[in-house]
Amino acid sequence: MVKICILAIFFGFSFSLFGQTVEVDSLLNELDALILDDHIYMEKKFKRIDSIKAHIDPPNIRLTDNKKGRKLYHIYANLFDEYKSFQTDSALVYAQKKLELAEALGDDPLKSDASMNVAEIMIITGMYKEASDLLALPYIEHAGYYYHLQHTLNEAMADFTILKPDKEKYLKKADFFRDSLLLMTTDSNTYTMILADKLSYKGNYREALELIMDIFPTHTTNDRFMGYLAYAIADIYERMGNREKEKYFLALSAISDIKSSVKENMSLRMLSILLYKEKEIKRSYNYLRFSLEDATFCNARQRTLQISEALPIIEKANQDKMRKQQEEIKMGLFAISILSLLLLILLVYIRIQMNALARTKKELSSTNLQLNNLNLELKRLNENLNHSNAQLQDANIRLSQTNKHLKESDLVKESYLGKFINLCSVYIDKLDAYRKGLNRIAMTGKIEELYKTLKSSLLVEEELKEFYAVFDDTFLRIFPTFIDDFNQLFEEKDRQEPKPGELLTTELRIFALIRLGINDSSIIANFLRYSITTIYTYRSKLRNKSVYRDEFEEKIMKIGIK
Repeated sequence: MVKICILAIFFGFSFSLFGQTVEVDSLLNELDALILDDHIYMEKKFKRIDSIKAHIDPPNIRLTDNKKGRKLYHIYANLFDEYKSFQTDSALVYAQKKLELAEALGDDPLKSDASMNVAEIMIITGMYKEASDLLALPYIEHAGYYYHLQHTLNEAMADFTILKPDKEKYLKKADFFRDSLLLMTTDSNTYTMILADKLSYKGNYREALELIMDIFPTHTTNDRFMGYLAYAIADIYERMGNREKEKYFLALSAISDIKSSVKENMSLRMLSILLYKEKEIKRSYNYLRFSLEDATFCNARQRTLQISEALPIIEKANQDKMRKQQEEIKMGLFAISILSLLLLILLVYIRIQMNALARTKKELSSTNLQLNNLNLELKRLNENLNHSNAQLQDANIRLSQTNKHLKESDLVKESYLGKFINLCSVYIDKLDAYRKGLNRIAMTGKIEELYKTLKSSLLVEEELKEFYAVFDDTFLRIFPTFIDDFNQLFEEKDRQEPKPGELLTTELRIFALIRLGINDSSIIANFLRYSITTIYTYRSKLRNKSVYRDEFEEKIMKIGIK
């Protein structure tokens, strides 16, 4: 039992891993296709940006016009959001335009917002000192955004710090700003993401995963938020050591990034490194190269630096793999050349053998012709012999059947002879006893009692009943399977079953006599004390009900014959 349980667990685990592998392979195939179609999503991105730019008024508007200025600020903000993960240079331009416009309008909250936009671009491009200077003072008007940037900046600085004390210092600051951000966040999805990040930082991976997976089904890869969400889940699985799940969610995040034209991303780079570790060199190299193109296009210098560090290693592995494949191709070509030469030699040898075979075939053809003639003669003799054997076999069958019928007839005769000699003796004794009884009545002068006894049919009925019982018993001893065999000639509903205390019914008794060779209805009628019409009616009714209507009585005569 323990072995069975272990096997069940093993196979269940194997099928689970197989299912996960199939899902990951499907996602990677989808990601490969999306990388080839990346230009389609970039075109959509540019069209969306152009549609926003179309709302910018001519440059001769007065920046001090509060209403129009705020409208323009809103347009610049939309363009900044579109560009910040797409092209940081353009995003920085519009962040600075926002700052200029906010200063012209004399609006401090707008200036704070624009300054933090500039700081966000500094973080993306790896200019941490400049970003830190811009965020030196808290921006009370936009506290949530400020805490988010401080958390992001400190985590980034922790990633690129070599000294362990500095790393711990930045991580503690990041955790502090994460706690502050939790207090300011009102969006439920964002709050869940931040709380799960904190739980993961504290090492509560299972709790973090349960929390974040609650909102996972509400998003798809067409949703920009899925890029962040799937990457966060992948990060938790990476900490838990589940590489297959990490790969699955990194692929989901990368797919979301491509569909949203996010060029400043980490998912594809992390997925590439993971695939490199699993010896999927070609796909790893393609992903990393594409990730480098994205980072270069976006001018995300820190991402470019990260990719540049890994690219030579993966590129070398890819080149080694290609070199190995080329060597394998050369070896394959060499092997094919050798095989081709051997094939040519074999073809020459086969040609020589075919010529020799042709000569042998010609000689065999003459011999086969003679053999065919002999076979035809032998076939004719065999047919004659088979015909004779068939006739002899038919004669044997008929003789065997005749012998069976004779044995059966002898058995019936012997059985009935003994029974009816005994029956006759019994009847003689009964007649003598009957005579003596009548004689005693007559001697006493009881004439009326004598007449009454002579008129009574009770004795005849009792004797007939005993006679039929003896007949039934004798017949069933000779043909013990008669009732079952007889019922096989009918459907279930029309079968004959004797009542309790009976051996044969009237219908069964009629066909028992027929089985004994008494086929005349008048003889059967006399035997059973019925009219000829009644016997004929019974025979016709049962023949019509039988499933073998046309050969019914022939089947009756075969009952008991093995």
